[in-house]
Amino acid sequence: MAVQIDQKAAEELLPFLSLDARGDVKALALDYTLGLSGSESGKKFLYENEEYLRRLLDLTRDSNPNICRDAYSAVVNLSAELVISEKLLKYNIAKSFLSYALNQTSEHADKVAMILSNVTRTESGSTEVFSVTKTSEDCSLYRIVEVLCKENYNPHAKLNYLATFISNLTQIQESRDYILDKDRCVIQRLLPFTTYSGSLVKRAGIVGVLKNCCFETSEL
Repeated sequence: MAVQIDQKAAEELLPFLSLDARGDVKALALDYTLGLSGSESGKKFLYENEEYLRRLLDLTRDSNPNICRDAYSAVVNLSAELVISEKLLKYNIAKSFLSYALNQTSEHADKVAMILSNVTRTESGSTEVFSVTKTSEDCSLYRIVEVLCKENYNPHAKLNYLATFISNLTQIQESRDYILDKDRCVIQRLLPFTTYSGSLVKRAGIVGVLKNCCFETSEL
């Protein structure tokens, strides 16, 4: 049975989903919104009321790490829905989220890696995010691979979902060309992780990269 949304209550909480709101009421409003993001009816409500999406993205920059954590958790839940992930990309999150995921001290980098993986499941999403990797050296595909291959890079995160993120990017011809470029030696760095026992997510993501690249017969 679908959970019914108290739309009036949800709308009354919206003003408190703000960086400037008092901490205790902000936490309560976010907790309620996080609950909404975990149900089908809640996701539908948030999808149809985009201001909530914008407010959640704002709260990922809150000074309180617990607020940031819950905001990112809600965005993880919402980005699992393709139609919502497309809306999230309209807010130009690709560069800031990539920068955050690759920052060695980011506390919630795993959640951001999951979001990046979710928003790149479609070719259009992959194309949009890949365009960012071409214009920023700090967020380049080579840099992403470098971070993925470095064990214990971030003491707060495993970053295994960067592997599925890269796998998604290889939907794009240009991404496959980049990874197979003999001068960059990217594919050689990924090969050892096909037998990685530390994470099924990471191993499956790397295998996905290699599988997609195998379609490039000219490079075999």
